[in-house]
Amino acid sequence: SRRVPEKRRLGMVDRTGQWLGLLRDSGFVGEAQPARRSGGQDAVTEASSVIMQGITKTRRMLEQNRGVYMALRGGLEEQERDALDTAVRGFITDCGQRIDDLKGMVRGRAGGGANVQEHRRGMVLSLLESLDALSIAFQGFRAFRVQR
Repeated sequence: SRRVPEKRRLGMVDRTGQWLGLLRDSGFVGEAQPARRSGGQDAVTEASSVIMQGITKTRRMLEQNRGVYMALRGGLEEQERDALDTAVRGFITDCGQRIDDLKGMVRGRAGGGANVQEHRRGMVLSLLESLDALSIAFQGFRAFRVQR
């Protein structure tokens, strides 16, 4: 019988590719590199890695497009800004849900000892801090549009 990946059994669906695809189709980010799994990673570590890669790529994309987003002339059109805002807002929302799902995985996962559990909690905390930093950067973009 075929084994169903644990992330799928727990209701976690990796949408990083979907969001990066939307951003790529909008012309805001280059080709995504596939995540590589090392043989020793468990489902929690793998899911954390995928989420962090998505946050990092989205933050990098915002930084790279800051000038054209905020240019009053020769920058992005309003509909392009709307598309970028919608894609990033959707990614942040989806990512927050995926981190919540990951927290549930960490709580429901026994084994590996206290050090492993603390490491997993630390990964979740790191993801939350990175998502918060991305949200703050995105709020700066949104504040620019409101001020214009």
